[in-house]
Amino acid sequence: MSEQPYNQSLPASEPRQSPPSRPRLRRIGCLLALAVWFVLLLIPCFFIMLVSRGEITLAQGSAPNQMLRIWLISEADHRGLALSTTSAYTAEQGGNVCVQTDVRFLLWYGDADSTTFCECYLRDERGDYTLTQTSQGTCAH
Repeated sequence: MSEQPYNQSLPASEPRQSPPSRPRLRRIGCLLALAVWFVLLLIPCFFIMLVSRGEITLAQGSAPNQMLRIWLISEADHRGLALSTTSAYTAEQGGNVCVQTDVRFLLWYGDADSTTFCECYLRDERGDYTLTQTSQGTCAH
C-alpha cells in the first residue's frame, strides 16, 4: 500500500459547486408574510386609538369635509362602528364643488340603514368655501 504525501493534490474530477441560492419567489413570499404579520400586530393599536379618541379621520382631498372617517357609536339603542367615505365632484358650470358622503354602519346592537348625502360648496377668489346646497342621495355629476 502506497501512501501519497499529505501536500499532494488530488485529481480534479468536478469543479466545486456553490450551494443553490434561494429562489426569488421564496424571498418575496417571506417579505409578504412578514408584512401581513406586521399589519396583524397593528390591529390592536388601531382599536386602542379608536377607543381613546372615539373616531379616526383621514383627509381624502382638499374639498371641505372630504375625509374618510371611522367612529364608535355608543348610544342607548345603538352600539357599533360607522364608516363614512367621500368623493368630490366639480360642477362643469359655476365652479361648485360637491362632496358626496356615503355612510355605512356595522352595529352589534340595534340597526341602522346606510345613507348617502351631497353637500355643494362655492369657492371664492380667496379659496374659501361656502356651503350652497345640501341634499339627500347622490350628487348629480
